[in-house]
Amino acid sequence: MIRSVIFSLSVIFTLISVSCSEFPTQVVAPQWDVDLNVPVINRSYSMSDILKPQHYISIQPEASGDSIYLFQSDEYTQSVSIGNFLQVTEPVSVKNVPVLVGKTTPDTVYIPLPEGAELDSAVFENGFFAIHVTNPLIADVSISLTMPGITKPDGSVFNITQNIGALGSDSAAFNFNGCRYVIPPNQPSYYRNSFQVIVKSSSSLLLSYVTMDLYLSDFIFKSVSGRLPSKTLDSKPMSYDLNIGTAADYQGKAFLKEATLNLSAEYLSPASRHFGLLIKNLNITGIRKDGSTLALTDSTGSPNLTLTLANGYLQKTFNEKNSNINSFISFLPDAVTLNGQYVMNPDNNEGTATNIDSVKINANWSTKSYLSVLKSTVTDTSSLSGMTSSDRDKIRNAMSVDLVLNIQNGIPLTTWLKATLTDANFNPLFTVITDGGEDSLYFPGAAIDQNGEVTNPATTVTTVKLDSAQIEKFSRAYYVIYDVSVQTKQASQHPPPVVAIRPEDKINIQAYGAVKFRVNK
Repeated sequence: MIRSVIFSLSVIFTLISVSCSEFPTQVVAPQWDVDLNVPVINRSYSMSDILKPQHYISIQPEASGDSIYLFQSDEYTQSVSIGNFLQVTEPVSVKNVPVLVGKTTPDTVYIPLPEGAELDSAVFENGFFAIHVTNPLIADVSISLTMPGITKPDGSVFNITQNIGALGSDSAAFNFNGCRYVIPPNQPSYYRNSFQVIVKSSSSLLLSYVTMDLYLSDFIFKSVSGRLPSKTLDSKPMSYDLNIGTAADYQGKAFLKEATLNLSAEYLSPASRHFGLLIKNLNITGIRKDGSTLALTDSTGSPNLTLTLANGYLQKTFNEKNSNINSFISFLPDAVTLNGQYVMNPDNNEGTATNIDSVKINANWSTKSYLSVLKSTVTDTSSLSGMTSSDRDKIRNAMSVDLVLNIQNGIPLTTWLKATLTDANFNPLFTVITDGGEDSLYFPGAAIDQNGEVTNPATTVTTVKLDSAQIEKFSRAYYVIYDVSVQTKQASQHPPPVVAIRPEDKINIQAYGAVKFRVNK
């Protein structure tokens, strides 16, 4: 028994000896993990920031106090002269007309007007008339020619007297400049397309014949009533520089809805009875500075448009039902050209025209806010000035750093965010990369109803974990440069879905670095 007591005491002393040798000689402070949130981005963007109002893009108030986007061009005007319609210049001749010498009653001859014109009245600016008489007789002949419908500028009736020697011939020419014409009351209606000529001759040899040739050409009228032949006017392509300025930034990025192009034409004349006008093969083409073009087409896809003035007026509106105007306006051309054939009197009707008449053509286009944005990007920079040197030390020694992005998207457009952190000299350090290896973070657009109106904003929180190399670079970051891109969902469809974009709709972007580090006290 004494031995067992001694053994127990020796074991106890041995344990006490071992325990005393492992007791810590220094006090160890408690350790715990803490979080540091470093602000990176805190910014809101409205559609007014992304699609900035400018010369052709404005914000239109509505009665409700809200507003919508309105793309509106200037009104473009050009006049087309009808000058060549008042010109009938083809030469006409009547030859070998026999004239009985010594006849007591004069002969009546009709010479057709150039190009089949039919005149009730006219004022001449120009008109060539000539007569050539051949006398086969052995005696002199005197001829008197009168055109009873024409009065000279002095008010006298137009006449010419010629004396032709025996076995000779003679010619005379005259210009109708300043003369007036009124169809003689005794002229038959079936000769309305001709001038009446009264001829009388005399000679010592009676009942003999001489021959006469008559010529007409180069008629230009100051004014005319009757029927002039259908004619295409001299016109040049009309080109309008839109001067869209920075709106060109949206070329290829927006598909517009409810677009219209208003084209009007008016026949301007002091006369009350107009000739008709047909605009034939009208091509309206949008042209960009890079040379690319897009033609306005009708509902059949044809770029050759045909329009008719009714009672001197034309008002044509191209919309999405009768043309490709949505695509045409979405093309956002730098210039628009109008090139067509302007045909006067296409139906060969009667009318009145003057040399001061013209055709005035107006064009303008517009569209409202219902648009589909193919892609639009705004670039911004945020400073990390709130990050202290102590914060940078903590980041450098952090256990982990997460980049947390909170997007509240009140715009019905899909959004992407691309962020690159830089040093104090704006040298790139790294671009935030998703787990899938993408350099743009995706955020869905706001929920919409069947009319494309926003019902609820979309809130998305995304966390990107930084690796050790990125953590070290983050500790040296002073700025973040980021792109915010918006695009209508399924914008590549034809046509794409359309949403209502309100200028005050906002995207709120918040990003911060969630730093976890260990504190030893």
